[in-house]
Amino acid sequence: MRRAVGRCCVGFALVVTTGATTRADDPAKAPAAPTPPAAFVASKPDADSRAALVVPDDVWTRAREGLALPKDAALGFGAEAMANYGRDEFITRPIATMFRDVRAISRSSGKLSDTILEAAKDPSELVRIAFGLTDAVAGRMLERPKGAAWGVDWLAATVSPADALPKVLARLSELATGGSAGSELSSDDARAWRSLPEAIQRLVVRILVGSIEGAPWIRSAFDVGFVATATGTRGGDDASPTRLLALASRPFLDADDDTKSLTREATRASFEMPHRFDKQSLAFGCVVAMLHLSVGLEEWRLARDGIDV
Repeated sequence: MRRAVGRCCVGFALVVTTGATTRADDPAKAPAAPTPPAAFVASKPDADSRAALVVPDDVWTRAREGLALPKDAALGFGAEAMANYGRDEFITRPIATMFRDVRAISRSSGKLSDTILEAAKDPSELVRIAFGLTDAVAGRMLERPKGAAWGVDWLAATVSPADALPKVLARLSELATGGSAGSELSSDDARAWRSLPEAIQRLVVRILVGSIEGAPWIRSAFDVGFVATATGTRGGDDASPTRLLALASRPFLDADDDTKSLTREATRASFEMPHRFDKQSLAFGCVVAMLHLSVGLEEWRLARDGIDV
């Protein structure tokens, strides 16, 4: 009996296996050949797009013939030619790319202007693009706060905008002084704050949260000791915008009331300054700060139609 059952099982397995196997010489059951993928064809920019800017063929032909260039030759500096200019850290990748082909500059610049215009309502994207032109790529994958969330672990999403401001000011005071003492609103200021529409309150809190989150990255991008020495101040935070501007522009100006107080060493520091900050950290901090502003502006645009300001 067991032998009969075993034979039945084996036979059933053979039938299933045979039925599932397709004969190679049976055209009706042969599997269809896979369809090769279609070749990718890049779409051309619209005629009215800035990315469609090109040097007219007749103009380019005359220029190429005047320079005795072969028909398919590009006019520009390749990687080997650019290497002759030394290891200049300010010849960034976007600059080197532009120098490779003169004819592509108008298209690249046009595409860039289209991209900037498309991001006109998003400060974080504009800042990210701007830093990208300096070859500092940062913040591309940052997640935006969703819904009512403030996007930080020190401020719960359940906190209303009206109640969030005192907590945000306390955070600012803590970071500024290194202590836990908060900055309290006066009764008049608190009353005025709570009288504002919620959409305005939310926008203000978003801006302050962005400043708090971006400030450490921006601050760490600079050599504070170097800035203090170069400007003759006690610390980088004590240097006024006027003195910082004077330090940066000193090599290009004659001595006057704004710059004569700076020493000769400060003039030398003006040339060193571009090498004394971290561009990536600065880019990231700015994108972080602008990210919260972008979210706040999006919320404001949705709510402002019903607000009397």
